[in-house]
Amino acid sequence: MKLAAASLGLLSDTIRTRQPIITDQRDERHKTVVDRLKLFTPGKVIQSGISLPMLAGGAVIGVLQAFSLKPDRYHTSDAAAASLIANTAASAIHGARLTNILERASQDLSQTYEATINGWSRALELRDFSTERHAERVVSMSIELGRQIGLDEPDLLRIQRGARLHDIGKMGVPDSVLLKPGPLDEAEWRVMRKHPVYAYELLRPIPKFNDIVDIPYCHHEKWDGSGYPRRLSGREIPLPARVFAVVDVWDALSSNRPYRTAWSQHQVLDYIQHQSNKQFEPEITRAFLDVVKGKTASQRAAASTLRRAI
Repeated sequence: MKLAAASLGLLSDTIRTRQPIITDQRDERHKTVVDRLKLFTPGKVIQSGISLPMLAGGAVIGVLQAFSLKPDRYHTSDAAAASLIANTAASAIHGARLTNILERASQDLSQTYEATINGWSRALELRDFSTERHAERVVSMSIELGRQIGLDEPDLLRIQRGARLHDIGKMGVPDSVLLKPGPLDEAEWRVMRKHPVYAYELLRPIPKFNDIVDIPYCHHEKWDGSGYPRRLSGREIPLPARVFAVVDVWDALSSNRPYRTAWSQHQVLDYIQHQSNKQFEPEITRAFLDVVKGKTASQRAAASTLRRAI
């Protein structure tokens, strides 16, 4: 970079003309370069030089310079080959810059995407305190269940994002229904059952959210076709929604609500077992029960180890 700074006149002319410039001691610009480069060539005289514009993407992104102690080292016939070298280097630099810019933009977009999802989820929790931390719990368990049935990382990421926004449609449900401290009557249930449709209408127009809409839209569908909003059955229900449905019910029944106390773990698991092939897909039900039993066994083992340590 010191060479470039030493020959600003030559640099600016090369950039302006976009053509190779060959210089020797008769050229004032060359003399300026020689004076500035004496520090790097003590006791020697630079006799000739060539400056080449580095072209990429239709623009000059730099200047490649070469100097020689020999007179008449560079000729017009050398310019074409030298320009090819300069432009190849320019393309590599330009490509690296573009890649870096795109990577940063992609990272920024991804961070914005995640922040939007988390922000919407938190907004719903702040509105309905009875479900606070519900999204966090169902996200964690949904990922565990997804791994248990062998889903790959992209599918797990879609489940994670969809689970976090599973009840986003409730933003369209009036407070008088959403926050009612007691059981809902039939008219109120009709309003509440619209929240998957509200979620679909909110998320579907946003292309980035198209691959996570399945859980918010379909997690109240049932394996036997008795769910809502579209009465889908069996494998008509998207896999992420089939996975999430079991987890959602498990957490809801395990948690206190304004209109009822939490069920015991035994009651919850017994209910889920009996809903296999009705509300839930049998294979996913079995996998879920295996996950819960495995966690319970691990917790018991840890507690036993702690007691022995005490």
